Amino acid sequence: AQFGKEVILMDADITMANLSLVLGMEDIPITLHDVLAREADLKDAIYEGPAGVKVIPGGLSLEKVKKAKPERLREVIREISQMADFILIDAPAGLEMTSVTALLIGKELIIVTNPEISAITDSLKTKLIAEKLGTLPLGAILNRVTNEKTEL
Repeated sequence: AQFGKEVILMDADITMANLSLVLGMEDIPITLHDVLAREADLKDAIYEGPAGVKVIPGGLSLEKVKKAKPERLREVIREISQMADFILIDAPAGLEMTSVTALLIGKELIIVTNPEISAITDSLKTKLIAEKLGTLPLGAILNRVTNEKTEL
């Protein structure tokens, strides 16, 4: 965004959204969940975030999770792609529908993982699946590093 590009960051973790909390965004009236439930327009779920990045937060309530229709995610991502130069999709770990949808639609992948054997193993599986789906893994970010002896 600092180079004049339109960047949108979307929280696509339908069941455990938390990106808005991490970014310090509070009192978000309209979220991706409302869009997926066809209760709001996408443009109304886009907020100004840090450093000029636009953010589409996920809903935090269980009611929003119940109403959301995750099968609409692909359609919504296509709509977002008409609005931005870059879309960063914060998708959940694992092989649930939203994760695989993000891999199918995305062109490139950056894996964020922790220095634990289970997380590294899951990240490797995600990389292999991404490659099979034609998504280019760019690399990985190792998160929550404490330099403890128990870390990998």
